[in-house]
Amino acid sequence: MSEQHEIDETPDDEQADEFASWDAFWDEATRKEAEALGQARTVVIRGVRVRVPQDIPMSFEFKAKKVKNSDSDKDFAALLASLFGTDVLTKWVAAGMGGREFRTVLHWGLSHGKGQPLTFQEAYDFVMTREQDEEAEGEDEGKA
Repeated sequence: MSEQHEIDETPDDEQADEFASWDAFWDEATRKEAEALGQARTVVIRGVRVRVPQDIPMSFEFKAKKVKNSDSDKDFAALLASLFGTDVLTKWVAAGMGGREFRTVLHWGLSHGKGQPLTFQEAYDFVMTREQDEEAEGEDEGKA
């Protein structure tokens, strides 16, 4: 005769508290798997899974110079593709990403690519400080 095993359908409190959501758990599980296989780490930003830049591709540098003098969305999308992957800009725009959010993600990605990883919060703080500094400079110029 075989033994019957009870199935506990409720997660224990310690396991339930470890992650804020299923998505957070799954992201961590797949991150660990990829790391064990030597694959690039990924994160989900605005519903799009992107690789965490580990280096700044040379193509990024060349494209950045081109985009600096261009107002083409295609040029800018190609620049981002070399950092995060194809069609990222289109997907982020469709998901409602705003300018400040975009600057935060871009600063975060570039920092990782330069070997100076930081958290999303640190990237956000940097962007906010920069915006405040620019506003203060604009006010000073207006007074002169």
